[in-house]
Amino acid sequence: MSAKTQSTLKSALLVQPLSAHKVEADARTTHTHPRPDRACIYPCQVWEYTCRHSIVFERETSVPATIMDKQVQRFYQKGLHANSSGNWLMALRNFKKCLELDPTCAQAYYEIGILYYKRNQHEIALEHMQKAVEHNTSNVQIHFALANIYLTSNQPKRAIKIYHDIENFDEDPTSALFLNLGIAYGAIGDRAQALSYLEKSIAIAPHNLEALNSLGRVYYESKNFEKARALFQRLIRLNPSNADGHQMLGFVYAQEGKWDKAIHEWEQVLAIFPKREDMLHQIGKAWGKLGEHEKAISMLKKVIALNQENLQARIDLSVIYLSSKRYDHAIQELRFAARLDPSNQIIKQLLTDAARLKKLYG
Repeated sequence: MSAKTQSTLKSALLVQPLSAHKVEADARTTHTHPRPDRACIYPCQVWEYTCRHSIVFERETSVPATIMDKQVQRFYQKGLHANSSGNWLMALRNFKKCLELDPTCAQAYYEIGILYYKRNQHEIALEHMQKAVEHNTSNVQIHFALANIYLTSNQPKRAIKIYHDIENFDEDPTSALFLNLGIAYGAIGDRAQALSYLEKSIAIAPHNLEALNSLGRVYYESKNFEKARALFQRLIRLNPSNADGHQMLGFVYAQEGKWDKAIHEWEQVLAIFPKREDMLHQIGKAWGKLGEHEKAISMLKKVIALNQENLQARIDLSVIYLSSKRYDHAIQELRFAARLDPSNQIIKQLLTDAARLKKLYG
């Protein structure tokens, strides 16, 4: 490390430390409910990065670090207090006041970036976090947050570059860094790298639920259902009320044709989220696979009650009606589906078949 870099790292210690952030689960995790034939890696990345030292990225000079001006410090602390009290608009006003007084205040840019990110304003969040990096090149937390915003803004390659910069400099990379790298590589379809980094994350933190979930999903995508099943079972043992674990374990069982077990897992999700439309739908289809037509019909009707325009649920319900020789009911559902999607050839064919069967068998 050059003398200039060492000097920069030492001066970075004078920077007012950023406040601790634990982004709420509903803000930091974009939940998706994959079909049983496909799971996706979703951005459930960790936001806190704790290390023993600061970090310099790409260049060996940075904005000279100074102690925050007292007036700026006053508004900054007001912003932190308002944010911790749940008044994000007041927090935003105070952090913006910091920037009026000191346009180079990296901490204020960082806090504003996080506030906007948590409200799904990713473009504005990205703009402010880039400014934070510009005015403080040596704080690892800012770079880590910037990478996370890139990842959730569908720019995983940019995120990967920053994560690797942290990895290459840090003598002791954290489980959080490896988790986010695994998620990012999963997002670009590099399963080998995703598996490698997620395994590293779990090796450091064996009880990391997000890492277990993400690794299980990669194995599911790779059709390695044995390893996926073991990981989701492990996740559920650690947290029996983990809905994602039950959901994905159900998908594994469905792939293995173990419909009773799949239904059991999805029912655990419904015990937590009774109106999960996708789980009701999956259970309905599973009952259909088992030939339990009445149970299948009951579940699919619940789906439609929640969402009248669920086209697939109406098609699936019509197929169950056809299988149980209730042709009028099948035709009724298919006509409704045809109004939702007039050009759908599958619906047209099913309507033709239903009319023909009704004519033949009444």
